[in-house]
Amino acid sequence: MKHYNKILDRRVRVRWLIAAVAIAMGLMLAAIQAKAQTVEGNFVNWNDGDTGTFREVSGRYRKVRLSGIDAPESRQTHGIACRNLFRTSTSGKTIQMQFFGQDVYKRWLGRASVEPVGGIGDYIPDLALHLLENGCAWEYGSSLDVKTSYQNAEQTARTNEIGLWFEPSPMAPIQFRTGAICP
Repeated sequence: MKHYNKILDRRVRVRWLIAAVAIAMGLMLAAIQAKAQTVEGNFVNWNDGDTGTFREVSGRYRKVRLSGIDAPESRQTHGIACRNLFRTSTSGKTIQMQFFGQDVYKRWLGRASVEPVGGIGDYIPDLALHLLENGCAWEYGSSLDVKTSYQNAEQTARTNEIGLWFEPSPMAPIQFRTGAICP
């Protein structure tokens, strides 16, 4: 009976620990989102399918990386096509950028929504999701609030062989950057 009580005590402690970690993560996510800053502007340069130069209405320039995705590098197969989709989806359009902070390369991480020009064209509520749906990115480190929709969009593009998923085994940008061999 004593051994059984120890097992129960351990299970209770583990459940409390899991609950505490879940609460802490929720509070951290809420704090990050509360600190998020939304700025209006437009993209003036596109490095690849997920990184570009954003000019705020105030005139400030920021190097921006779309949060939650990883698009092919420009030198990769489909890199230019994915950069062009990013460019045509944003060029000359008003962008609402929600910034979450900077990465280790001092790029601003953010989520973008694209307004149609003069009411003409498509409203894109989430540019990263748009790129995923069109087979131009991998879901990569997305936040919990969008993770499922990003993963579903990538999987649908894969299943339908859209964009880079037309290739039998496209190389993920992280593998391309590090020179890793695809399995």
